[in-house]
Amino acid sequence: MIFIVFIIIALIALYFFLLFIYGEKYIKYSTNNGFQKQIIYYRGKSGFYKKIHLVFLFFLFGLLISYGFYWNWYNNNPAQKLSLEINNIGDFIVNDTSIISKNQDLILQVSKIKNANNYEKSFFSSHSIYSFFNERGDFIGWILSFYGFFTIIIGFYEWSKFEKFSLLFQKSKDKVKILNKFSSSNLFNENSIYENIIDLLDRVSTEATAKQNSKIHLKMLLCSPLLDKNTNNYKDWGNEFIAKIRSIATIGNIEMKLFHLPNEVISGVNPLRNFTEVLANYAAKNSKIDELVAFANIWSSTKKNINTLENLSSHSNGKFTINETKLDDIPFQIIISKSPLLEEVIVFFAGKNNLENEIVTEEPKGFHSVDPVVVEAFDKIFNDYVSFKQRVPIRPEHTQSIIEKIKQSTTETQCTNYLNSTKDDIFKNSIPGINITIGEKTFSPVIANSSKFTSRVIQETIRKNDNFLEIGAGSGVQIIVAYKMQQKLGNLSPRAFAIENSDTAFDYLVKNCINNSIYSLDSTNNRADGAYLFKIDFAEISSQIQIIKQNLNQNKFTYIVADLPFVDTKINDNDKDLESAFFDKEHKLQNSLLKFFAENNEIIDYKARLITSFSSLGGDLDILTFEMMINKYNLRTIKKVAFIENGYEWITYIIMRENAFVNHRYNVSDRFWWDELNVKS
Repeated sequence: MIFIVFIIIALIALYFFLLFIYGEKYIKYSTNNGFQKQIIYYRGKSGFYKKIHLVFLFFLFGLLISYGFYWNWYNNNPAQKLSLEINNIGDFIVNDTSIISKNQDLILQVSKIKNANNYEKSFFSSHSIYSFFNERGDFIGWILSFYGFFTIIIGFYEWSKFEKFSLLFQKSKDKVKILNKFSSSNLFNENSIYENIIDLLDRVSTEATAKQNSKIHLKMLLCSPLLDKNTNNYKDWGNEFIAKIRSIATIGNIEMKLFHLPNEVISGVNPLRNFTEVLANYAAKNSKIDELVAFANIWSSTKKNINTLENLSSHSNGKFTINETKLDDIPFQIIISKSPLLEEVIVFFAGKNNLENEIVTEEPKGFHSVDPVVVEAFDKIFNDYVSFKQRVPIRPEHTQSIIEKIKQSTTETQCTNYLNSTKDDIFKNSIPGINITIGEKTFSPVIANSSKFTSRVIQETIRKNDNFLEIGAGSGVQIIVAYKMQQKLGNLSPRAFAIENSDTAFDYLVKNCINNSIYSLDSTNNRADGAYLFKIDFAEISSQIQIIKQNLNQNKFTYIVADLPFVDTKINDNDKDLESAFFDKEHKLQNSLLKFFAENNEIIDYKARLITSFSSLGGDLDILTFEMMINKYNLRTIKKVAFIENGYEWITYIIMRENAFVNHRYNVSDRFWWDELNVKS
């Protein structure tokens, strides 16, 4: 019985020993008298209980074999058996010799000890095994019964929901290495973001060099294409990082992609320059250098190394690419490496908002993981952030409601005294007497939002002698406003042109221009006087330029208006004529317009201004996409006017060519508005 108790205690001790070594640590907190106490439990993780059953089986099997050897040795060794039996009765053999005489069998056994050399020594003989189980079957049954009971208890054990969450949290922490500093001067600090990035790049380079046949992918999403420690030598900012990149880019079996914030003005902000300013301010506060000096050095190094990387990219046969994101801010930065030997990711939170934190001593944080699941998750995030695919083409509810309202119109609509406002506002150039007729089920400037705002901007910005062109004139609102405004400014014979492709819209364009006395026909229905109206598809304008050009009398357009559709979604074929006035999938019309304005020199003056509209119907990212499209063609937004209506922004842009803006009189771009507004010493 004592032996059975010993076995039970041994099994329990073995269980807790294995649990402590191989189990999961579960931390529970309890509060007592206002103090929080930490209690540590250990629980078996996935597959642990299957393993422990196997260990117990081996333990019991070994125990039974050992016990069998002992039993065999005890039962088949007469000398040992006799010795033990004498010990058992030793208390009775004191002075009573009669006991010995009564145990003749014992005496006979003593006489046989000398001849006991032929006992069965092998436990694995069939006779010994049978005898063992026959004699000790009850003992074996006790052991197996306890083991069965023990396994049932373990099998019914369940985690509580809180324990499962705690375990999941603990396991998640174990799978990543937390990086609590961006850089460190301590040689033995393994939790530095920058040092871990450098180590990753070194591993990539080493593996690629050693295994020429392996394919390695390296992806980087960074605010700035330069990384560096926070040192005092800002003149060499990023040199070590760039040297690593240049070295990797020369290795043929590495495909490397680097994305960074745009280095261009978007909505009045250069995202990369703005981030660099914040970075320099952060770095200067942690060192003794002046922040203006820090910015000048870091920005100079950034521009220089961007040129280096772009040149490197152009000669890499597509193995290394450097691109700008379509985002004006990145909250976190990602570096991913994928190779046959290892997949790893480093994520660090050092975006503009993080560095602007008022707590100057707070270091950027991050983590490094080699867990394939984590790497795959951030690879998807990386692709989402850098993808150049267009936004999901939704149909804004506001636009849909306007289209439905127009569909319900069954007769012509009259708009009298268009823009003849008597309200006191910043616009004073009201024009009396503009009357517009809008056809049924056609685009209506009386219902749609943007037309009236474009007209207001024209009133304030058109100049007396501008040569005017409207693209996609529709019912003719904008050309009439421009013509009337130039007459008010003293130009009795304005030179105004309009093109429109739709048959219905062109008929109303002619009708409204005649009714407002800016266009007249002769007896053969040809133009007699006033504006020039052409039924031309803008997509084919290149082939029609000569028709327009011969009426310009060697002049060029200096003021172009295009109030085109700007909602990025697909047109329904059933309502194509109406919806084409609102929807422009992937902004193809806007893209064609900007390209035409930037590149055509036959009929467009290089100092010309383009007035076009956009809105926030597609969200901030849609506006960002449009403004980057403007930059793509080397155009410059010199002014934009935003009107708020129905919860949306309706934006009218005034755009010039970059070379005209820069060369404006002083050959310095920063002097444009000083000269334009005549503010100078």
